[in-house]
Amino acid sequence: MYKASKSLEKQLIPGEHLMVAVAGQMGPSVVSTIFMGWAAASDLHQLHIGITEHDLVRVEFDKWGKPTELRRSPLSQVKLVEFKEGLLTDEVVIDLGETKPIRVRVSRLMRQGTQELVAILSSDRWRAAEIKMTNLSGNHKELPVQTPFWQLFLLGTGTAILGNVIGWLLSGFLVASLTSADFVEGYGYLAALLCWVVGLPGSLAFGLLAAWLGLVASRSHPNRIKNTTALLGFSLGVATWVAIGMLAIILERMTA
Repeated sequence: MYKASKSLEKQLIPGEHLMVAVAGQMGPSVVSTIFMGWAAASDLHQLHIGITEHDLVRVEFDKWGKPTELRRSPLSQVKLVEFKEGLLTDEVVIDLGETKPIRVRVSRLMRQGTQELVAILSSDRWRAAEIKMTNLSGNHKELPVQTPFWQLFLLGTGTAILGNVIGWLLSGFLVASLTSADFVEGYGYLAALLCWVVGLPGSLAFGLLAAWLGLVASRSHPNRIKNTTALLGFSLGVATWVAIGMLAIILERMTA
């Protein structure tokens, strides 16, 4: 959102203010790109779209990220055709009064901005604008920052590894405290073997799961997504080893 607002603010006329801005993509869908390869990917291009008091402003970019075209459309001529929320991307279809509506896909990390844009373009847009819009060119200091999924994945994986270590120590303490010495020795060999199975592969899986759950859990609070992802990764790592330790204690009690 921040990058989009900066690029659009350069196109404003004196006295004009940007109420909302989002960065999206136009072109073939992700599925089409996967199946059609480079031919479809070459048609993808980035689009920054924003709304001022009177106009919808668009800046289009080429495949190398260079701005190629600036367009303005009066809000009185713009209509929202469709808005769909997806797992990873949201889709907005806007009729600009031209020959064909534009279809824009926006990352769900920017959903708050997308929903604000949709609110303005909906039938009650002026009331929604007064109540819900954030003036990005004003004094608002806490803009939501889009965090790439791969960064969330690395964060979740790192905290999951830490959680695995803490959980491994905790499970060893529980087993040593609640079972016999002979069983503890056998559990030690098992735990060493499981480290290779649960350790890195498990942490990668936990990192992926934590990143996805972090996106879902932080939908209404984008600024909390990193803390949520880190907590989830750590908790998954600890919980796995505690569960292993408890199952070992139950097994020892049943065979005693």
